[in-house]
Amino acid sequence: MAQCPQKEMGNKKEMITKWKAILSSNQLPRLFQQWGPANENILNQLQESKIDLNETALGQEKEIELKKMGTVMQHLNFGELVELEGKMRAVREAKINKIKANKILLKQA
Repeated sequence: MAQCPQKEMGNKKEMITKWKAILSSNQLPRLFQQWGPANENILNQLQESKIDLNETALGQEKEIELKKMGTVMQHLNFGELVELEGKMRAVREAKINKIKANKILLKQA
């Protein structure tokens, strides 16, 4: 499996133009670094490592949104808080039901 440097590829139109130029000139395309055992080892290590969601961009975005939500909650009136609590309860119940359904499916497998 060949590896192509993303920065040098360009957009689709540029790549097609470059490829047509290569074909019309009868020159061979440039060679890229081949996937080797070292690459395979790195891939295996990455696959075995545990990823903490909080250390990802998604986790950081979630943390920011939680802080915003905390700030907004301070300014809600009682009725709005009760409504929000109901929505949170519904989400919690849906997650519990999903976990239960997954456990049932795992037992059946």
